[in-house]
Amino acid sequence: MMPSRPAGSIKAMDLSPCTVQPCTFQHGINATVKLDFITNSTSTSLKTQVYGIVAGVPIAFPLPNPDACTGCDVTCPIKPGTVYDYANILAVRKEYPSLSLVVKWQLVGDNNVVIACVLFPITIDGTDTEPLPTINKPLPTINKPLPAINNNSKLYKPPFISNKSNNPSIKSSTKSNNHSFV
Repeated sequence: MMPSRPAGSIKAMDLSPCTVQPCTFQHGINATVKLDFITNSTSTSLKTQVYGIVAGVPIAFPLPNPDACTGCDVTCPIKPGTVYDYANILAVRKEYPSLSLVVKWQLVGDNNVVIACVLFPITIDGTDTEPLPTINKPLPTINKPLPAINNNSKLYKPPFISNKSNNPSIKSSTKSNNHSFV
């Protein structure tokens, strides 16, 4: 089944900070998406849905404010033939992996009708913009020998070793669980 066409169209788009496509966004910045759109339908509500498309799979990017009627410069209800100036912010979180992907940004009205939709490529660059602090102290040296393992050491007995082991350093346990210490 083919997806339905949006009930409106994008007239202009602005991404910032971005000077060249694909936009490269650093971790920790706020990316601003501005859309001028016109709709062919009426809707009392308008929600923003953002997806990162990675290997053909759309992954939802939650926004702190998905309600496009509040804080995004759009007054609802939206009406046919009117041009709207929409703006929203996407925080590029440090948890996001460094990768190139296509972003699907759509505005959805009543009854899940897609009012406007745009796809654009971006690169998320995890390179820190500030260098990490350096430590100018040498690491301490440890001059202690490692302790020797002998027959009196507490050893882990993997569950696949039988109680009839020929290895004298492995003792059987009277515990009934599969993972026990002797």
